[in-house]
Amino acid sequence: MVTENTLDGMKKLPLTTAAILSVSLLTLSGCAQASGLSSSIEQAADEADTTLVLSSLASDDVTDFLVVCPYESPDSVADRLGFAWSGGPDYTDIEDKQTIAFIDGDGIASSAELSRTAVDFCGSGQWEATPIDTPLTVTRTADIVQVRESA
Repeated sequence: MVTENTLDGMKKLPLTTAAILSVSLLTLSGCAQASGLSSSIEQAADEADTTLVLSSLASDDVTDFLVVCPYESPDSVADRLGFAWSGGPDYTDIEDKQTIAFIDGDGIASSAELSRTAVDFCGSGQWEATPIDTPLTVTRTADIVQVRESA
């Protein structure tokens, strides 16, 4: 291990340790952004009276969104998107998670994985890609906020 003394007598971290810390911090910052979007979606649904529009949570270039629900495979998601989503969720054997994918002209602009315990987008079946400015119906049952496509 090679270290250097700095002017104040403290030692610098070895290059490999510094590189690992840098990659770890970058990875954590990406997680924070994703969890921030998840929290924003959950909060918006919880605060919605009877209608939720996801466009307020998306960047300007997002045109559509897709909800990925439990028991969906990457192939079923690709069929609805019209392209394979590299790194997208595989919920083939999962029942307690859902993902909201925000779609722009280049593919998936961002996505947020949510637990179904507080907000549930998946109670009424499989979603198609939906325009981002579509009003969604919000209802409350017990402790769960349910979000559905408006009729």
